[in-house]
Amino acid sequence: MSALIQAYTQKPKLNPVDRIIISHFDAHGVAFAAARHRVLTKIKNEQAIIVTRFPETGPQGLSDRSLLRLVEQCNVAPTKAIEMIDIPVDARNPEASIRTLIEMKERFAAPLLYYDHHETDVAFIPRLIEAGIISLVSDNITLAAALELLQDPAARELSIIGMVADRDRNVLRLASRQEVERLYLPLANKLDVLVRNPELARPVRASCAGALSDLAEELGHYGKTLLEQIHVDYPPYTLAREIEGQIVQEGTISLLVDWSNASPQHSAWIPKTLEALLQLRGKQIAICIAPGYDPRTRSVVGYDVRILKYWLAGEDVPTPEDVVKDLIAQKAISGQVVGHADYVSLRYSDLETARRVAEIVYRRIEGQQAYVTRLISDTYVAEAIRRDFTTILQKLTEILEQQKKMYEEYLELKRRQVELLERTQRHEYD
Repeated sequence: MSALIQAYTQKPKLNPVDRIIISHFDAHGVAFAAARHRVLTKIKNEQAIIVTRFPETGPQGLSDRSLLRLVEQCNVAPTKAIEMIDIPVDARNPEASIRTLIEMKERFAAPLLYYDHHETDVAFIPRLIEAGIISLVSDNITLAAALELLQDPAARELSIIGMVADRDRNVLRLASRQEVERLYLPLANKLDVLVRNPELARPVRASCAGALSDLAEELGHYGKTLLEQIHVDYPPYTLAREIEGQIVQEGTISLLVDWSNASPQHSAWIPKTLEALLQLRGKQIAICIAPGYDPRTRSVVGYDVRILKYWLAGEDVPTPEDVVKDLIAQKAISGQVVGHADYVSLRYSDLETARRVAEIVYRRIEGQQAYVTRLISDTYVAEAIRRDFTTILQKLTEILEQQKKMYEEYLELKRRQVELLERTQRHEYD
């Protein structure tokens, strides 16, 4: 047997499917992938598989090629497309990430459709287009529409659960706040636990990508009914009750929590626990002191001041990023700040400093310490000044018009007075 023939006979046979859906391993990615799988298999009668697993189907899996290796292990060949959902380009190594996408497209000789909502991807859109990757980087509702998730009631519900799991307040365009908090938030929280422990869902078959992919496909088949029938404990609910006694100050809209004894296993749940605590106490912003752990050694390397705004809080509630802009600027130099506008974490070397900073932040939010100049962004200030200046100009114009009218009336009165005086003088002369 020739070497060429032997190579062909040893090459594994790939099973054809219409599409491969590759999604991020978090609850948002899994829910969107499940919804898309449902649309493809139940409405379009296509064959599709879901590939999602921690840590491969994340940004690092793109840059280190482990995502591609995982897909290759599935021994399938997509005949229509590969669809990637909610996996951002690794900003630390974008070129390697894009090379992986190109290699995947060429390896399977199929179009690669890239759907994502992370703002960091916007800068890479030209590069993706140049590489021949069909990309859509937009908000979650636009992505849901493009993936045809809003056409089927069950898929629509799964997309809502995904958006709630991602704490995207745009979900209020699809459901009321009451529906979100009463129905979809508990289901999203349950899914958040299941994606970390997919074996809790039910006995699953051993697929190429593992239990999480099976969970996603079953979720697509049964819809939110699957989540309603499964009982799992959501740790943040329990933790919120436990740390309620560690609230050191509670104001009109915020609370200050000293959770400096949080264990390493609870560290990942801190944001969701603070959210649960805000719901429990009816507040809008949580300021929390928590230990900062080294992810490898699990030893304490500092103390964090975490400021979290409830994701459905009103527009009149201060934004954490605006409240602590000066503190962010100080910490940005050393790279000891993470988060986004509504959730900021600042790291300090010792506990006392962290407690002092947390107290300052609490006082700012509660209005006990002035911070207006930091609370309002330059854009808002400029817009406010422009509106005020326009109003002043309008008022001045009105005053000038009124003065002009009064002056004209005055001149007319003087003219009549002169005429009257002249007539009187002529009468006396006669």
